[in-house]
Amino acid sequence: MNSKAIKVFYTTADIGISVRGKTIGELFQNAAKGVSSLLVKDVKEYMPNEKKEKFKFSAQSYESLLVKFLNELLYLYETDFLHFTKAEFGKLTELELKGNIYFKRLKENAFIPNYDIKAVTYHNLKIIKKRVYYYADIIFDI
Repeated sequence: MNSKAIKVFYTTADIGISVRGKTIGELFQNAAKGVSSLLVKDVKEYMPNEKKEKFKFSAQSYESLLVKFLNELLYLYETDFLHFTKAEFGKLTELELKGNIYFKRLKENAFIPNYDIKAVTYHNLKIIKKRVYYYADIIFDI
């Protein structure tokens, strides 16, 4: 995890990450890497073969798209033990996000779960641009 692009912070009852990226796409990538690092620590072994999932989300803002994207990663982790590796965005506008998400399947008993994240929240979520970077603080319900 790039310590300058992703930082973990704690609130009274939740956990969050501060992320940055030179583009909105890089910000989304770093947010996905951040949530993946919160879910799992110390992976000893993955199942062979990378898995690819297509996705398409519509929303009214980049913030809503980010929440939908990260909640999809949480869902795939919870249901299939899929651990995010990268995303390719075919389209990323303020109203639509589509592309491919790549994962590695975690091998049972070969990783240590980190935080039990229930959902991505909208609490104080705002994507802002300062100079050359986009920034966002994302809080997760644990």
